[in-house]
Amino acid sequence: MMYTISDHKPVSGTFDLEVKPVVFIPMITLMHEGLWTTENDILISYSSTPDFLSSPWDWIGLYKVGLRHINDYVSFVWVGDNQVSSNDGLNQVYINVNNIPETEDQFLLCYYSNSLQSVAGISNPFKIQPRVILQEDPPGEAQPQI
Repeated sequence: MMYTISDHKPVSGTFDLEVKPVVFIPMITLMHEGLWTTENDILISYSSTPDFLSSPWDWIGLYKVGLRHINDYVSFVWVGDNQVSSNDGLNQVYINVNNIPETEDQFLLCYYSNSLQSVAGISNPFKIQPRVILQEDPPGEAQPQI
């Protein structure tokens, strides 16, 4: 064989690839309920498609918009441990107020499925309102301070 640039002979290979199907409809729909503030525990509602199989190891993470990795969460809850209610396909869990950052950034919720080893649903971006501190002013009237 003749070569002009490299002294290596051509190399070929055979590979087997497993490609997971692309899902166009999210398996989980996440909804942040009402106005979120850092004063009260936060209620998260979510629903799933009928064929979605949840696991006790599934969790919902609270992320700042712009996350780069699934482990970039600000806080998270196990869906089984923090479940408040479950009926007619609508489930509710809560995040403790102590786990909520006081910042005016935008956030997302992501449902992580342990069985799929993947994110199964993402919420729309939203803001969490900071805590309102009431301070007494000289005449005795309370004025909200942020």
